[in-house]
Amino acid sequence: MNGRSIIRMIMSLALVGGALWFLLRGVDLADVASYMGQSNLLVLAGTVPLIVLSHVVRAIRWRILLRPAAPHVRISTAFSSVMIGYAANTVIPRLGEVIRPWIFAQREQIPLPLSMSSVVVERVIDVLTLLISIVGVVLIAPEAVHQVLPGMTMETLTMRLGIPALVLVAFLVVVVFTNVGPALVRLTVGKWNANVADRLHSILASVRDGMRAVREPKLYASIIALSIMIWMFYVLPIWLTAQAMPFSSAQSLTMWEATVLLLVVSVGVTIAPTPGAFGVYQSFAQVGLMALTSATASEALAFAMIAWMVNYGISFVVGGCCWLYESRNGITFASLRNLQNSSSSS
Repeated sequence: MNGRSIIRMIMSLALVGGALWFLLRGVDLADVASYMGQSNLLVLAGTVPLIVLSHVVRAIRWRILLRPAAPHVRISTAFSSVMIGYAANTVIPRLGEVIRPWIFAQREQIPLPLSMSSVVVERVIDVLTLLISIVGVVLIAPEAVHQVLPGMTMETLTMRLGIPALVLVAFLVVVVFTNVGPALVRLTVGKWNANVADRLHSILASVRDGMRAVREPKLYASIIALSIMIWMFYVLPIWLTAQAMPFSSAQSLTMWEATVLLLVVSVGVTIAPTPGAFGVYQSFAQVGLMALTSATASEALAFAMIAWMVNYGISFVVGGCCWLYESRNGITFASLRNLQNSSSSS
């Protein structure tokens, strides 16, 4: 384990520890366990197909993003890669963003830079969707945002989400619409080693191919529609989970409030990633439910734990099944360890 990995682990443990301390203030753990045990399992079961469907829609959107460069990739492989990536994120934050395109590239026999660059485009879309949704909520119901995130100002959101999104968008524009990358390679590496320069040109070409969807306006409508569907399938399980809780405060949560709660949790997970978002997810969900309803700290924590278990538990189980399936195609733990080591040292 290198120095960077140790620092990441220490930071994650610190975040989890701080979040747990925040969660457990004024909480009766016996009440939390009782509320969780009394939750309606039948209603919770209804969240399973919705959560899986959200990942299926994500896989379809990913396939559309790749269509200009790789029109014949399979949705089944995209779905399997997505789920394995989510399962990996429950162990090591952000590891899934590397594993997912790698598995997809291996299975579909496409260049890894092409697959990885398409994931960058997808992440840009997710961040922009989150930002647009937050701005919409602020404009429509600013009091709701102030209730849930009193310390989260527009300046904070701009620094934590807006600027990174602008950087990614600028990167996309430079790579997709200009020849800056090849020109830099030619002026620097090309004068030193022609073979290395040729290799870099090939990688840049694959990266540009993976981002070609940005230059295809005809795909925009499908991408936007699928992005909205993904968020809908995220909101519905949160609302259903609230209805499954054995106390009226959670059951009073409206669909609009569930949308606000999803945005709150998404902000937390985005700016403070931990393994499986543990601690962070529960903290933001607990605070959000208490601000939006009359739930007590114990009730809100019970809801947050159930919501986390449902979302991340399904991703872990389905991702594990997909891993077992892909292991028949040469995707092994040894190869993933090599991938992790190479990404950590880069």
